[in-house]
Amino acid sequence: MESIYPQVGQKMRKLRMERRLSQKDLAQAIGLSRTSVVNIERGRQKILLHTLYDIADVFEVPVTELLPERSGSEERMLADPLAQSDPSIRAFFYAMQEMAQKKEE
Repeated sequence: MESIYPQVGQKMRKLRMERRLSQKDLAQAIGLSRTSVVNIERGRQKILLHTLYDIADVFEVPVTELLPERSGSEERMLADPLAQSDPSIRAFFYAMQEMAQKKEE
């Protein structure tokens, strides 16, 4: 099963570049080291849920904008690796999916 972290990192980097923020500035804004930001952007480091929210807040976007697009296989890819460690994460992703579906309607 493919990891979602590289896709999250790519989206994070794209938003950072669009806003002309340095990795150092983003790191300071979210309370991480520059090295952590580099590793997240490259998909080498897992990202905690609260950090994902902090990043979304800095960029003033919904957290779902940092997540991979949904399709049958991607939806499973998104939920399964994270949900294995914490059932509350599974509930969170299902709630986010439902909200996104309601917006589309």
